[in-house]
Amino acid sequence: MLFSSMTFVFMFLPIVCTLYLLARKELQNYVLLIASIIFYAWGEPRYLAIMILTIIINYVGANYISRSHHQMHRLILLTLTVFLNLSVLFYFKYFNFMVENLNTILHSHINFIKVIMPIGISFYTFQALSYVVDVYRGEVHVQRDIYKLALYICLFPQLIAGPIVKYHDIEEQIDKRNVTFDKVVYGIKRFIIGLSKKCLLPTL
Repeated sequence: MLFSSMTFVFMFLPIVCTLYLLARKELQNYVLLIASIIFYAWGEPRYLAIMILTIIINYVGANYISRSHHQMHRLILLTLTVFLNLSVLFYFKYFNFMVENLNTILHSHINFIKVIMPIGISFYTFQALSYVVDVYRGEVHVQRDIYKLALYICLFPQLIAGPIVKYHDIEEQIDKRNVTFDKVVYGIKRFIIGLSKKCLLPTL
């Protein structure tokens, strides 16, 4: 689903905003999380499991890092978490490139199934990694609630197009958000301007 599509502008976004505003405060995060999962699965249902795997890897890794008081153990856990993240990213992003080059260099004919890269995998992988690194450095508190961490990693406004958002920038907003009329109006204005640039500038 694209932000400039009719489905997003006239169906998905109005429904999500309405449900969010009607929901009790303790349920609003779940509304956003479910909406983000639907948004991603709409275009990439086959690769939803990859994103969920990324969330689990970084949730477990960050929690073990925060519980360990031995610096070497913490470094090993960080290295393992980074390795797992980059392994998934490498497979989907560079596997085809690697096999094609091996065939060229070795004059071989290695048969392989072409791997299709999941949309947004670079954004949510590096965003998750930035969180784990910040936990390792002690710059942020570890998130014990996996649903809140999932919301940070896969929130739909930045899921497929970025930018990469640092966890400390929105840590407080995950638990407490202040929605006012002025902020809503400002957000609508920014969305209209951004959508206009997205739709009009490529035609010039």
